[in-house]
Amino acid sequence: TVMFCALAQQHELQAAFSGRVALLLDELFCAFDDAVEASGMYKYQHVGEWYIVACPRAACPFDEAEQARPYPPALSLGMLRLADALRAITRGR
Repeated sequence: TVMFCALAQQHELQAAFSGRVALLLDELFCAFDDAVEASGMYKYQHVGEWYIVACPRAACPFDEAEQARPYPPALSLGMLRLADALRAITRGR
């Protein structure tokens, strides 16, 4: 499971870029990083407006033993819970 997320108003924030906006974005993405770590998922990367998260299995695509096992449903559920947590973080800012 891989999740792609972006801030809906990121273009507006970039257009009005200031020290305050930079601090806000830094705090937001640090909070995202903490939530990802706490969930057991992996931050794949943050590129442009995309924040990309992978489940542990997707983070190891070349591990043949891992990929041969049945997909654990808990990983999908964990990603959904993480998505809710990330939305809650953005609402609190």
